[in-house]
Amino acid sequence: MKKALIKVKSLEHLRKLAIAKHKLGMYLECFISMGILRSSKQIDYFADDKRPWFVFNSIDGSDETLTDEDMEEYSNIGEAIKKGCFYAEK
Repeated sequence: MKKALIKVKSLEHLRKLAIAKHKLGMYLECFISMGILRSSKQIDYFADDKRPWFVFNSIDGSDETLTDEDMEEYSNIGEAIKKGCFYAEK
């Protein structure tokens, strides 16, 4: 059974989705769609932290903690959201 997908429309939209999963004790499963390829990520959001975004990159096992500015300007996530190719699993 395929999971329902949500196209992430903005960083604020991503934040709301991540907070909802965080409240359930879960990461938000996301991916950047590149045609037949995809870059999978697990995202969590910690509102009280200076760098609230935690991103685990499945492709290489790396992780990073980011600010809103980092997410929008310096990560491939911000670029993917702007291009309309970033999705979250419902």
